[in-house]
Amino acid sequence: MFSLNVVLTVLLLMGVGYVLYLIKKNRTVEAFNGVISRELSVLIEEAAKVAKKMHKSAAKAPGDAMAPLEDPALLATLLTALVIKYGDMKLGMADFDLIDKEDYISVYVDATSNELLLSINPDQAGEMDPDGIFGLYPKPGDGTFH
Repeated sequence: MFSLNVVLTVLLLMGVGYVLYLIKKNRTVEAFNGVISRELSVLIEEAAKVAKKMHKSAAKAPGDAMAPLEDPALLATLLTALVIKYGDMKLGMADFDLIDKEDYISVYVDATSNELLLSINPDQAGEMDPDGIFGLYPKPGDGTFH
């Protein structure tokens, strides 16, 4: 009986020792996970700050929707491309008299071919294939640059 008690005591001590080892190992893993968690939190916060900065710089205020078209360099480049494509042209006062107050040009972007479509037809977007150039603007009167 005494030998059985000794064997059971040894097994009990081995079990307690193993449990203590697992507790120590578990605490080490928990500490490691805590370090990783803090570092990931820092990375996520920094990424969120960068995303907010990018969003603020990319987003325009509602009254600032025409800002890209007011850039003189963009306008000069656009006019240069038109003159190169269609040749020299003269615009006189008679040409400007043909424009009514309701006339405007809609500017659409084809993201797949990197082309601009300038149209005096404001319903052009509704007439095109939804998967075509106007996939980004499926409805007429959509608030695009006019």
